[in-house]
Amino acid sequence: LFNREESSPASWLTSSQGFQSFFADGYWTSTTHVNDPLLSSARAVSMYDGTDFAWPKSSSPAFGLYFVPVRAGNYTPSSLLTLLFSGAGSGDVNSNPAGINCSSRDLSCQPALFANGSTVILTATPSLSGFGGWSGCDSVNGTACTVNINAPRTVTATFTTLPPRVINPRLSTTQGYQTLQSAFNAAITADTLKALATTSQTDFIENLTVNGGLQNPFNITLQGGYESTFNTITGTTTLQGQVTIQTGSLTVDNIAIR
Repeated sequence: LFNREESSPASWLTSSQGFQSFFADGYWTSTTHVNDPLLSSARAVSMYDGTDFAWPKSSSPAFGLYFVPVRAGNYTPSSLLTLLFSGAGSGDVNSNPAGINCSSRDLSCQPALFANGSTVILTATPSLSGFGGWSGCDSVNGTACTVNINAPRTVTATFTTLPPRVINPRLSTTQGYQTLQSAFNAAITADTLKALATTSQTDFIENLTVNGGLQNPFNITLQGGYESTFNTITGTTTLQGQVTIQTGSLTVDNIAIR
C-alpha cells in the first residue's frame, strides 16, 4: 500500500492512514518481480520515494526488507482528526462517532482516524470555565463543532476562565474561585471569604466540608451577598447542599443553606 502522488509514502501512511512505525526504507510485496524470468526476486517498494525494485527472495533476514501484516477486507480511505486545546480554562471534548474523548487537563489528546466522507461532531463541555469557541470547524453551533472528513484535519477548542464567584481578599481581590469548597481548601485560619449574591439560577450547588487539617485553630468567616466587585453587599448567597464542620469553626453572614 503506497501512494505515488506522495513524496514520502512512509509519512503519508503514518500521518493520514493510521499506520504506525513505518520506516523510510524498503518493504516486501507478495508479488514476484515482473522482470525476473527466474522468479527468484520479489517486487519491493521504497517507502522513501515510492519507487519499486527487485529484491532476492533468498536474502538473509538480517539483510532483507521490512514487511507489513494486514487483514483482508475492504479498504476505506481515512484521515486523522487532531484536537488541540487553547485558553486558561478547562473542559472536555467528545466526538460523535466515537474516537475522541479528551480533557484539556490531559498532557495530550490522541488523534483519531475517521473515514473520508464522514461527518464528525465534536462537543465541548466546560468544567467550571467558559467556552471561548472553536477554530478549524466546517460549522459551529454553540459548543458543537462539525468537521467533514476528507483530509487530515485539526481543530482547536478554547476554554476560558470565568469571573470569580468567591474571593479570599488576603490572596486577591480580582482572582478567586468558582466553588465554595475550592476557596475553603486554600484558606488558612482567620481568613474571611466573600461570595457573590445568588439567584435561584446561580445558587452554589455543592456540599461544603470545613477541615483545617493540621491547622489548629481553624476559624473561617464566610460573608455572602456581594455584587460583582465584592465591595458592596446587595443580597444573599444561597448554598444548596450540606455543610460539615470537621475541624475548626465557621462564622457565616448573609448565607442561606437549603
